Amino acid sequence: MEKVFPEILTKSDSIEEEVNHIIRSIIRLLNTRNFEELNIFLHGGKKYIMSYGLPDISHLSLSESSDIKIIVRCIQKAIESFEPRFHLRGIEIKHNTDEKYNFLVSLQGNAILRDKKIADLAFSVPIIRS
Repeated sequence: MEKVFPEILTKSDSIEEEVNHIIRSIIRLLNTRNFEELNIFLHGGKKYIMSYGLPDISHLSLSESSDIKIIVRCIQKAIESFEPRFHLRGIEIKHNTDEKYNFLVSLQGNAILRDKKIADLAFSVPIIRS
């Protein structure tokens, strides 16, 4: 299992480096699986380090609108809990036929940077469900 180490930002890092740091953090977050049951992850209280990532979503189907809503809620909960610098405004999930990943999540939101500046971000994250 890959170990996750936080990257350290320095005062000399540019806004672009800070934004890229936030994006990499979200990519890592959404491609890490935790050991919480789906129901506990969605309806439980405060998240701790053992909750980092998404729960197992491999059994959910992108052809079922109710499953897509569950995946979206899991992504929202993970970002709210573990990447407070990113304020999510929108999520779009696209099925992928590429064998490297299962689906693509397009995120839109605002990044709150160190200088209290706000950066409008839109980027996509390839997600592997297993």
